Amino acid sequence: DMNGEISVEVILSDDGDNAPPPNIDASEPDTFKIIVNAVNDAPTFLIDLEGDEYIGDGVSSSVIYEDSGLQTIPGFAQEIYDGDPLSNDADIQELEFVVTNLGSPDLFSVDPYIDDNGTLTFTPEANENGSSTVEIVLTDLAGTPNNGIDISDPQVFTIEISPLNDPPFFNLIHENSQLVNGEEIIRYEDFSEPDEISITKEYTADIPDNEDTQTIVFSIEPEQAINDFGEVFANLSIESNGQITFGMIPHGNGHSIFTVKATDSGP
Repeated sequence: DMNGEISVEVILSDDGDNAPPPNIDASEPDTFKIIVNAVNDAPTFLIDLEGDEYIGDGVSSSVIYEDSGLQTIPGFAQEIYDGDPLSNDADIQELEFVVTNLGSPDLFSVDPYIDDNGTLTFTPEANENGSSTVEIVLTDLAGTPNNGIDISDPQVFTIEISPLNDPPFFNLIHENSQLVNGEEIIRYEDFSEPDEISITKEYTADIPDNEDTQTIVFSIEPEQAINDFGEVFANLSIESNGQITFGMIPHGNGHSIFTVKATDSGP
């Protein structure tokens, strides 16, 4: 890793005598230069995975779940070195990490990136989970004059994004209209026909496939319609499919607030 130039002086002498003059046993000196040009050396770095090639497996770091937002891992890349400078040791080369291969890119809304301080950042895509193999290199942006090398050996690691059970969604439908949260249903006492509220499950467009087969159980609280006097004024029932039926008790009246909850079979 040394470079520069040196002047060399050469004299040829024989084993004869140089005395008395004009005897001469040495030639006139001749000089030449040896020039060793600088060559750009490859940058290097290390990845700190605590002996494990996985990120987010619960061993080398905390578990990373889908929908968890921006992930920041300081000091992920360490011992960052630019190699020998192209011209002299006083130069500081600009460094940049480059992802050369990203497996399962759909797992990320923001791709993995390592800044010049070695901090790794990425953002998991909503409702996506699985493993992604990432290959990165470090470049010094100094080019390859004199057959130099401006790119490090690649290093590979894996990001594991664990599944997270999403809550179920549903709508309450009464008389073909959707009930908004907190809306009131008003009936007069002694109405003869039972009143019904149906529940329809609602899925977001990007719900994970592994949650499509989950079973959902609906419940309602309280289970009885009780007025301010502690009297039950309506019969109430809820089916496993979420169908809610309530019927007034003769001469019963009052006001009661109910909460409908859906619970899925996910972990």
